[in-house]
Amino acid sequence: VKYLVDCPCHGADVDVNKQNLLGNTPLHHACKNNNKTIVRYLIEHGADINIKNYNLYTMLHYACENKNENLVKYLIEKGANIYIKNKLGDTPFEIAQKKMLKILWTILKKKR
Repeated sequence: VKYLVDCPCHGADVDVNKQNLLGNTPLHHACKNNNKTIVRYLIEHGADINIKNYNLYTMLHYACENKNENLVKYLIEKGANIYIKNKLGDTPFEIAQKKMLKILWTILKKKR
């Protein structure tokens, strides 16, 4: 990822917010896979933290789904919107609540 972002070889324009057919960006994939190192790197290089995919999932939705407390905290610190609803009508806060993730629910509740 670092190589691709840092080395736009032969004039290639690297778009860290490029979406695939399902609307996922590299940042969506990094969040799905709990890779905070790549998440941090992509955000530092302009990745949109609130971009939605086809299912209207943001990075914060995936962090809550994966029960990743550190990633949830980091995304909120970087400006993740806790009010965006996915296709099912759930905010990250509601996902944490449904999964009975008290720690994540508490973190998100403080930001409301």
